Amino acid sequence: TNGRPYVQIEDFSHLQGVTPEVRKYYIEKMKEREQRLRGLIYFGASPLLKLSIKLGRRLNIVKFDVRIVNEYPDAVKLAQKLLPSGIDHTGDPRQDFIPAGSEMPRLVLLGKEDHTCPVTGLRVKIKPEWTRIDLGEGYSVTFKFIGDRILVSIPKGNVGENGMKYFFRERAKVLTDMLGPDGSFIELKDYSKISGKPTKAARSYFSRSMSGEKARIIAFIGYSMPPVITRLINVGKRVFRSPFPWFTVKDYKSAIKKAVGILKSKGKEVFAHSVITKPDWYFKLDGYSSKFEIIDGNIIHGVGSGNFKNKHIDPIFSILEKVVKSIDMSRGSF
Repeated sequence: TNGRPYVQIEDFSHLQGVTPEVRKYYIEKMKEREQRLRGLIYFGASPLLKLSIKLGRRLNIVKFDVRIVNEYPDAVKLAQKLLPSGIDHTGDPRQDFIPAGSEMPRLVLLGKEDHTCPVTGLRVKIKPEWTRIDLGEGYSVTFKFIGDRILVSIPKGNVGENGMKYFFRERAKVLTDMLGPDGSFIELKDYSKISGKPTKAARSYFSRSMSGEKARIIAFIGYSMPPVITRLINVGKRVFRSPFPWFTVKDYKSAIKKAVGILKSKGKEVFAHSVITKPDWYFKLDGYSSKFEIIDGNIIHGVGSGNFKNKHIDPIFSILEKVVKSIDMSRGSF
């Protein structure tokens, strides 16, 4: 079939099971699309599934690239490289499209609460389960994720006795959801809603927890700090030798600009991706669900959750046909 070339990304982070027979049938179905498909990229796969993908890659001769990466940002970056040069990677979200995730089930990249950062144009991801999380004793936190690697934490109230421990517990869930267990990130922390002075035990727990993640924290940037917090951090900087860059700035605007600058200096590309989806690009049957979206006009991103069985394949490829047709409609066929 003639049409725009595309790359498909498969997120296996939420996949609970898939048999060898299903994988074989899936690849056979993908072969039918190899005239246009430039690459099939997997991320979030378990060690066993990675081994199976590598074996299948050797046994099945296909015209498209089959790759495995660790994180979503790496998958998107690789997808852009696999597409032919000169291809316009921007979509054309017409009125019959909706921002990815709007009015959709939970398993999505974008939700209806999401918006765009007014400073950078990067996508700001928000989930209901990340919002105003009660940590006890009047302490709560809201998390946001900007772009691919910037975590924003917004605590509110007085940390109390156990608030810091619960803060890091909830923070770990967000990081795992977005980056897996090892993905690197920059953390921005908004201190404007903090009240009172954190206890010595809370400050010590914070320092230990941050040090424990030194391998994945690119930098920490605090902003909008009350005077008491500023004094404590200045003292802490002299006593606690941070294993990663640590900055304090005036406000969010300064913080996000600093974060983007650091990412670029580390050679990590920062893009404001165009992501669109449609309500009928979602499928759910007998313990398995799958959802698709289009990134930057011609990168298909699929997210599967649950136990993947033979009976799920044909309905999924029926949805994929709709997604591929939408790629052609967005800019016209080649």
